[in-house]
Amino acid sequence: MFGYALLGSQAVRLLRQSGALWLDRLCGSALLVLPGSLALYRRAS
Repeated sequence: MFGYALLGSQAVRLLRQSGALWLDRLCGSALLVLPGSLALYRRAS
């Protein structure tokens, strides 16, 4: 558990400003793409 907390604190240091912004963009775009691809998949079958 301590190791997990230590890795998390190190990741926060690495993702301070621009890294966190890009991570938000990446996750947001994935959340937009997944429902669209699921809708197209279900429509095709």
